Amino acid sequence: MLNVDPIGLPGASLETLNEVRSRFQGVDLQGGHLLMVTDTQGHREGARYGAVVVPPASAQGLGVERAVVISPSFGPRFGVAGQEALAGLADWAAGAGLVLRETVLPAGDFVRVLEEPDTREVNRLVAASNPVDAGIYKLQRRSD
Repeated sequence: MLNVDPIGLPGASLETLNEVRSRFQGVDLQGGHLLMVTDTQGHREGARYGAVVVPPASAQGLGVERAVVISPSFGPRFGVAGQEALAGLADWAAGAGLVLRETVLPAGDFVRVLEEPDTREVNRLVAASNPVDAGIYKLQRRSD
């Protein structure tokens, strides 16, 4: 089952991160997945990200849908707050026991899938995703 209304607001980075934390507070997500979805490949310094939380089967029936889509609100494209929220989302996932994965979509599909999610498309996203190290989402400091 899919939560048809994405949580968060596009571009509202820290607010969306707080909404994600609140939404899953008290839910055992150990063994589930956080799928980072971007429309930018090879240029992380300007990327934007949305996400999909896929809880483990054990969390279903506890008010958690099969997949919960998170609005595109994260990453450097949204400035410092977007970078901080992206790092915070990766940290939250690690603390919740979620396996971190990533997939890239063409820009048109990115917007459509994350704003009007369809269960089949989200399932394909999960299947096409690859494991990723949380370190790539950490803040990158420029040396002047």
